[in-house]
Amino acid sequence: MQPEPTTNNEKFITKPLVIIFITIFIDLLGFGIVIPLLTFYAEEFNATPLDVGLVVG
Repeated sequence: MQPEPTTNNEKFITKPLVIIFITIFIDLLGFGIVIPLLTFYAEEFNATPLDVGLVVG
């Protein structure tokens, strides 16, 4: 026996889900840009590794 095809138009990806995905993507993109540059700023301001850890964490 084969399962009956569904006739309702249920979408898996809804508009609120797309908004959440875009928000998370922008957030991760921001971290991907800021964290590598943080070492240069830390050297410029003579920050210790503890200071950098407190800012990131």
